[in-house]
Amino acid sequence: GGREPVPFFKTNGLAPAAGFASTAEDLAAFAKWQFRALAERGNAAVLSGNTLREMQRVQYVDYEAEAVRGLGFGVWREGGKTFVGHGGSCPGHRSQLTLQVDEQVAVVVLANAQGVDTKHIAQVVYQVMAPALRAARQDPQGTATTARLGAFAGVYDTGFASELAVIPWENDLLAVELPSHQPLREAARLRRTGDASFRRVR
Repeated sequence: GGREPVPFFKTNGLAPAAGFASTAEDLAAFAKWQFRALAERGNAAVLSGNTLREMQRVQYVDYEAEAVRGLGFGVWREGGKTFVGHGGSCPGHRSQLTLQVDEQVAVVVLANAQGVDTKHIAQVVYQVMAPALRAARQDPQGTATTARLGAFAGVYDTGFASELAVIPWENDLLAVELPSHQPLREAARLRRTGDASFRRVR
């Protein structure tokens, strides 16, 4: 099968709720602006940090719907951390902007498809990328791991209708069969034992 093209969706009266179109780059810039605004205690251009903090604080809880909201933002906890964000959905399109404010990490997911759980994808991307970003902040050149393991990184065809992504991860390699809904949980961790030999440790 294949995906059927969806006609352009005219939001008309729904424009206040569904009339915002953007790009991953612009949403990333929007996330960076939020991190800057939140770092400022006083007045800032467009919106003060104090106002933005209030928007991202829990303002509404619906226990039956399991919905927790700020003002224009969803708020949720996962893995002991608080996330804020907002998703979008129009015929043919799904999106998610997720922010972990304490670490100043944002994830943007845009999909040209219905039935895609973009919030889940954003959460998985955060789980994969946040440790790498923390390591990059400590070692901006990436020399520690990349120099030793970068030659093995790549995406390989398994011959069984899937691909195997091999990436440097901390001091080891991770081998992940794609597609995967939980790449960190399903990955094999490989520890180097020789010039071109590895042992699976997880």
